[in-house]
Amino acid sequence: MKKNRIILIFLYLAFCLSCSTNHEISFDKKLIQSISDEDKNLPSRFFNSFFFCKCKNEEISILTVYELREVYNKGFKKMYYIDFLTELFNQKLKIDCTLLNNKFMINEDVKKNYFKMTLEDFIFFYCEKKGEKLLWLKNNIAEESKKSILYFLFINNYITNADDYNGSFIIKRVS
Repeated sequence: MKKNRIILIFLYLAFCLSCSTNHEISFDKKLIQSISDEDKNLPSRFFNSFFFCKCKNEEISILTVYELREVYNKGFKKMYYIDFLTELFNQKLKIDCTLLNNKFMINEDVKKNYFKMTLEDFIFFYCEKKGEKLLWLKNNIAEESKKSILYFLFINNYITNADDYNGSFIIKRVS
């Protein structure tokens, strides 16, 4: 009887661990390679894309490709640029964000939803599909939640661009 209880406990733990599928961060290597291969003297084709990174004080910062280059040049030149981007996008590197403007704390409600939902359910809850790989945030989302949603999508290989024409965000699956 005791043996059966132990087996049931292990099965339950294995089930719980297998349900948490959206927590491992592995950012798209092709996109990182594309960004790192760009000629720094020319305008970037990622000029209107948002990239998210962790700050040393537990905030999250939104950076443009030009801000990524600036952060790299100011404190990470000992690393290869591709290694810097890989560590940063996989959220393994924390930067000093004191001089950066666009910082925020993760919204707790969004965070709870992210960890209790599958990625597909999270996307369905917050976004509207506009094509095979294209999403828009739903209209009824509070301002303080938007950045957190975009962050969780980013760490799952979704890139956000600003649509200046209608003031919305275009979210596209990277791979």
